[in-house]
Amino acid sequence: MPGQPQLICPIPGGTVLGTDMYELNVFDPSLNPSNLIIDVGSAFTVSATFRIGGTLAVFIQSLAQPFTVTYYYEGFGGAADGALGNVAGTSASGVVSLTCAGALEYGAPSTNLVVPPATLLPGLYKLGATVTFAAPFPLMGFVEGPIVRQLAP
Repeated sequence: MPGQPQLICPIPGGTVLGTDMYELNVFDPSLNPSNLIIDVGSAFTVSATFRIGGTLAVFIQSLAQPFTVTYYYEGFGGAADGALGNVAGTSASGVVSLTCAGALEYGAPSTNLVVPPATLLPGLYKLGATVTFAAPFPLMGFVEGPIVRQLAP
């Protein structure tokens, strides 16, 4: 599922401020894209990508506005639900988007979270993420990601 809310790209004139969290990736311990089947004894990394755009985006970037990316898991077939953890960052880490004119983009490595081995029990899990910015610019976005399978060794 694409993230929410969604920005129109390129950013239309007159857009004051918006956000779009649109990607959630899983990487193996070597930071290669994961095949989404993960041994319980192995660490893995999750990383989300989001954008902010509009006439206030560069201003917010200049303020180094704090944000938090929180990663979640939802178990299937009786597996548990919960949070994998948080990553804190600032809007100063944004770079000009190469795929969405008028937007700043945030992603790996500044949104990476290393999930330690044995965090999830064997089973199937849907991953998700949210990003929230602190006041006075209370932006937020979310994305649902892939389904991963944790295998017992």
